[in-house]
Amino acid sequence: MNPTRQGFSDAAVLAWADLPHLGVLLDPVAFSALLDRRVELHRLRVKPGRSALVGWRSAETVDSGRAELADFGWAAILTDPDKIDNLLRRVRHAGTAVTIHRLDDRRLDQESTALVFSGLSVADPRLARDLAHVRRKLPAGARVRVLAYNPGRRLVLAVGPDGSAEQPSKVLRVGAHQQRQLLATARTWRDLGVPTLPMAPFGRRGTAVESPWWGDGDLAVRPDRDAARATGRAIARLHRTSAGASGTSGSFRVPAPPVTTALHELLPLSRGLITEIAETLRTRLAPVTPPVMVHGDLSPDQVLWAGDQVRIIDLERAGSGPPGLDVGSWLAACRLRNHPELAEAFLEGYGELATPPEDPAWQARALVASALEPFRRGRPGWRSAVRERLDLAAQVLGIRTASESS
Repeated sequence: MNPTRQGFSDAAVLAWADLPHLGVLLDPVAFSALLDRRVELHRLRVKPGRSALVGWRSAETVDSGRAELADFGWAAILTDPDKIDNLLRRVRHAGTAVTIHRLDDRRLDQESTALVFSGLSVADPRLARDLAHVRRKLPAGARVRVLAYNPGRRLVLAVGPDGSAEQPSKVLRVGAHQQRQLLATARTWRDLGVPTLPMAPFGRRGTAVESPWWGDGDLAVRPDRDAARATGRAIARLHRTSAGASGTSGSFRVPAPPVTTALHELLPLSRGLITEIAETLRTRLAPVTPPVMVHGDLSPDQVLWAGDQVRIIDLERAGSGPPGLDVGSWLAACRLRNHPELAEAFLEGYGELATPPEDPAWQARALVASALEPFRRGRPGWRSAVRERLDLAAQVLGIRTASESS
């Protein structure tokens, strides 16, 4: 088995992860053979030496836009006996089946045993019971397709009224935890006049919410200057009207950019640049008083639009923080997607109601915070994509990179 066939896994990744059998899950041919179907990796979470969780999707149907629950699944490597017992307990309680893959015949003591598990999305150990509850509440014949799947965290489903319906009627978010905070955030935003979708609990377990299907697409897929300008106005309204509100008083210390050990270990040739970026950001990003309500993950793909109306969605990371978190996140996303017109229009709209933060360090922080996303998404050529984000962050901060110095 050649672990570099996908351009994703290599010796450095496997050494950093320090997990038996991970090379099999990161190799597209070996992973497909293990599951007896052609799949591609789309999520990866690794705790070196302890565990790995991989999300996969069917290579045949995922690009059709009609992927169903059976087209998504997960695989996990666990080394901790307690974690293994916990997974099996959850599976038994949910009444679902998972596969245990024994990839060698060695007799290992309990402390060093590593087991590989896999299953469909409906057998996700942290979501299966809640998903089963949701499916029982749906009307007979409802058409369900998957919009997003993050193993162990959430499933986002589009639901149509019947098997022949092309247009969904609602979106369901099924999470591994209670959704009270998400519902409260959506209510608060709407009370402040910020355009987001109404949400309501779905079922009685408290882990699922529903919202109406709305709009003609998001701004990442269908860029539009007017919609970006409207988004800028909406975010400025959120920031301006929430300043000093309950839960946003006092000084807010900007969290340091997540320059993780993984970045240093996976990109050893970039360690000097990573350290310099981190130190520059720590100097530039001072405490902010007062903090405001923020989206926390603002980008064009979090904005639906139709005509001259927008709806800002995906509020799971919303909370309290400095305005620059949202503005920087938007500008960084537009830079990565090569949509300068959306960045410009957003700032125009924001400037109609508030003064946008001028320090480009906010944009650099967002680029660093998202630097490992290509790795977490299992993208071939992820190293180049990670370096690109780091180079862009350095460029924004005025730091010379090795390529510029040569």
